[in-house]
Amino acid sequence: MFVAALSNCTMATFLAFAERKGLALAAYSCAAEGLLEFAEGSYRFTRVTLKPRIAVKSAEALEQAQALLESAHKKCLIANSIRSEVIIEPEFNCA
Repeated sequence: MFVAALSNCTMATFLAFAERKGLALAAYSCAAEGLLEFAEGSYRFTRVTLKPRIAVKSAEALEQAQALLESAHKKCLIANSIRSEVIIEPEFNCA
């Protein structure tokens, strides 16, 4: 649930930014995985990797989508509230 919450927060933030900027978005999906380790005397997620796949409707929108994802990651409420390292490995393409 922790990893899914982080993934969903990043997605919701990205989609809100995309709508505000009028990004011609075709699709968004995201695979996510977390690394649970015994650290500092207890178990905790030390790293979460998000692998969003974002399809836009034009080649011109690719750079905008990349910039919006970076902003969404920086502004995500959950990502800003945790100690875990969050890694974003996006894949962008035109649909």
